[in-house]
Amino acid sequence: MTTTDTHAQIRFRFALLITILGFLASALMAPAATATTAKAPVAVGNYSAALAAGEWDVIKYYDVKNTSARAPLRRGTSTWGYTHLVNRGRWCYDTDKHIKSTLLYYDSFSTSGTSKTYYRWTYTSVGGWRKWSVVIEWGKGAQGLITAYNNLNRYCPAW
Repeated sequence: MTTTDTHAQIRFRFALLITILGFLASALMAPAATATTAKAPVAVGNYSAALAAGEWDVIKYYDVKNTSARAPLRRGTSTWGYTHLVNRGRWCYDTDKHIKSTLLYYDSFSTSGTSKTYYRWTYTSVGGWRKWSVVIEWGKGAQGLITAYNNLNRYCPAW
């Protein structure tokens, strides 16, 4: 086993642990479901119905500056969402923190169809200046957070 394989496995396990802890925390903080708030489960194989139903595939929500809208980070696929970020080695506490701050304090944004890309320059003593970009698809039935990246292609701390 190479060092790279070991690092990738550690990153994946760490991301999985963070996700599980997030689910546990939200389950403990959420009010108990009542007959009026409970939703029927959606079949996992029926992705269109699952997106229409909404909540089951949302990992978390992000607030966005100058709007009351909240951007969902959905489970997604290998090309968008949480799964995309994990598969590319971009998901960790640091990335989550930068997504949150980019959406709350963005410097500028661009629009393309129903998608908006939010930009924010940040400085860290370790990495120097980085331009973070967060792509969100808005609208009813939208995917939510598509991807997040920075200009240096550096994301999580070295393990």
